[in-house]
Parts: sequence; structure tokens; C-alpha cells
Amino acid sequence: MKGKDMDRSYSDSDYLFLEERFKKTEEIYELIIKLDTMLDSALEEILDLILERAVALTESHYGYIYFYDEESQVFSLYSHSQMALGELPPAILELSDSGIMGDAVRQGTPKVSGMTLHVPVFHDQAIVAVIGVVDKQIPYDMYDIKYLNLLMTEGFGKLRRA
Repeated sequence: MKGKDMDRSYSDSDYLFLEERFKKTEEIYELIIKLDTMLDSALEEILDLILERAVALTESHYGYIYFYDEESQVFSLYSHSQMALGELPPAILELSDSGIMGDAVRQGTPKVSGMTLHVPVFHDQAIVAVIGVVDKQIPYDMYDIKYLNLLMTEGFGKLRRA
């Protein structure tokens, strides 16, 4: 007896979609292996590399990483890619003034709003950072969230062990 999916024919676009996802997953694992060789590198160098790959993998135009201090409820900009028209994100943001990024922290889940995706980064069950990517041509999807989660979880895990 055949399963339901055995009769389904897959289009070329289905295969292209799956191939693209597989390549992106491979890129993440290659980066994770590279991070193992960078344990003596500066924190800035490591996070800049993670951010650069996050922007590329999600096909965004730019991105940023904010560290978050739960006690003071303040975000501190740590790294950002080149922004459109030279605009820079604020260096310091209070949780109450941080919009969708604050929602990601308050609810502890990734948040998509328009052309922006924010993913909280956990360490020992506390949110320690948020990565944001902005300005993708098509809507962000669950794969983008998974890519950022994996990148940041592995990246921060390696930084904490270094």
C-alpha cells in the first residue's frame, strides 16, 4: 500500500525551494564549524560574522544585534550592518520604547512585523540579546526564524564556552 505522498508529483519549483533551504542549512553548519576555530577571536569579530551571515541567509538588506539587560530593561546596540542612507539604529533603547523588538523580549518569541524580524537570544533561560533583520523583498517565514535561532543559539553558546 502506498502512502499519500507517494502519488504526489513534485514540481521543479518544489525541488528548487528544497535545494535552496538545504544549501542555507549547510551554510549555517559551516559557519558553526568556523566559529569553533574563532574562539580566540574578538567578540566583535565573531558577532559581526554572525550578523553578516544572518543578513545574507534571510535575504535581508541589513540587520543588527542588541544586547539586552533584563535588570535595567535596556537594549545596547552591539553590532549593525550598513544601513540604508547611512541611518544608524539607536545605541541605547529602553524596553518600553523598543516597539516590535520589545515585544520579542516581553513575549520571549520571534516577532515579524512588516519587513522586520526580531529573534530573542536566550542564555540560561534569560534573554541576553535580540537579533533583528530588516527589509526582505518577500515576507519572512518560519525558515528565517529557524536560521536566526540556530545561528544565535550556537554562536552565543560558543562565545559563552570560550
